Amino acid sequence: MNSDAPLHERVAALVVSLTPGEAVVAEFMAANPALVAVSSTAELGSLTSTSDATVVRTTKKLGYPSFRELRRSALAISGRHRDPSKVLDDQLEQISGSDFGAKKVLLDTALLLRQFEADLDTDSWTRAINAMTSAARVITYGIGPSGCPADYLSICLHRAGKPSTSIKATGFSLADSLLDMNESDVLVVFATLRQFREIDVVLEYAAKVGATTILVSETLGEALRERVDVVLATPPTTTGTSDGVVMGMIVARALNLSVSAERQTDAVRSYERLNALRADIVGGKLDAEG
Repeated sequence: MNSDAPLHERVAALVVSLTPGEAVVAEFMAANPALVAVSSTAELGSLTSTSDATVVRTTKKLGYPSFRELRRSALAISGRHRDPSKVLDDQLEQISGSDFGAKKVLLDTALLLRQFEADLDTDSWTRAINAMTSAARVITYGIGPSGCPADYLSICLHRAGKPSTSIKATGFSLADSLLDMNESDVLVVFATLRQFREIDVVLEYAAKVGATTILVSETLGEALRERVDVVLATPPTTTGTSDGVVMGMIVARALNLSVSAERQTDAVRSYERLNALRADIVGGKLDAEG
């Protein structure tokens, strides 16, 4: 193993040679470099339900002479991955070094999907679906690119007859969007990487009015776990050529279908009404009707 190889590459190369406990630690560290950079071996042992001894063994098997060196590596990774220009630079290097850029993106995305499937917390997923199904309304929130999966989920739920609205506002206008949130709502927040001030405000207000909160994120799960009802963690994307929004869209798609399946008859009837309205708008049968 190259002594300069970053943490996530070491984990990918060596995880098959680790014990189950060590693999849990290694994969957690690869997914949470910012947290590793500020944690002790005992704290990581607690976070992974293993032990500080397991963390130390994993550190050595990954080729680090000490845990301090591993933390230094994790700090460098987390700092670089918070800088969009550096992330893009790394991704473009990977594309230019591949035979076919599209294939590289597809392969990286496929790897992420397999990791997502393997790491999916089914208990958290079930709690999210139950909360959304029973809610009077589902509110989605996302800033910038994270607004794409938020919008998509809200549109799909609305079409399937589930009351839903999407919020993308920032600054003062956010206050108007939050004003009617109440305890019968479920709030789904898409926050891929960064904890903007608006995210804090949205979660604080949701807690104040008693709304149920679901967080979809690849980096903020541990930091915000005590402030939300459900965390749906997605795998880290800044080390490859895929993107966090892709994972967010996958989550949005799966949430919509899972919630709609719980109320299948109503969902199908809603889509029938939607199709009829579309036919009225175009003044005749739609192409899909033959």
